Amino acid sequence: MGTRGLLGLIIKGKRHGAYNHFDSYPSGLGQDIVAFLLSLTEEDIKNMAARVAEITWVSESSPPTKGQQEYYSSLDFANLRVSEGRLDEWYCLLHKMQGAAALPQVLNGKLKHLKEGIHRCTTNYATYSSPANTWVLDLAVDFLEDGLFCEWAYFIDFEERKLETWKGESGGGSKMIGEVTFDGLKSEGKAYMEKMEKIGWGEDEEGEKEV
Repeated sequence: MGTRGLLGLIIKGKRHGAYNHFDSYPSGLGQDIVAFLLSLTEEDIKNMAARVAEITWVSESSPPTKGQQEYYSSLDFANLRVSEGRLDEWYCLLHKMQGAAALPQVLNGKLKHLKEGIHRCTTNYATYSSPANTWVLDLAVDFLEDGLFCEWAYFIDFEERKLETWKGESGGGSKMIGEVTFDGLKSEGKAYMEKMEKIGWGEDEEGEKEV
């Protein structure tokens, strides 16, 4: 079972998010995001703000064109060992771009599309019934509200230069447990996500459970 989460972007004040299946906790995806942000120059940050605004957010209801399939498969972004194993599924076509792997490819201009949220199958697996309308789209904000499935989420705002960390709650919903500026990250480094993980699991700074 993966640790499910979101790589989120705040663009012109609007939240978008791409699904991440594995290692979404702070010591995984969180640290990867921090490492990317700390590697950016001033020019890179400005370029990222422009690049993310140009991203086309897609869903499985609008399959990739043949040209898009050829383009992204030529860049080795696809993984045909997941889902239905087809290039005409965005999930397969961009699978290797889950998580922080997407960020440098956005910066260099190669990744121009991201799959919004998650298409969740509501199939009754007890009977294997699968009507065409059993797939429902969870947008980033919708998925964020499902604390059982969305265990961790991170929202980056390249215009405001800040990073939010969200933790899913077992009772449903998610809550923001931390917000830091890019300058703040420079001061704290990797220790910031170590702190977020402790807070997320209800521990204090010394690692003791809060009561």
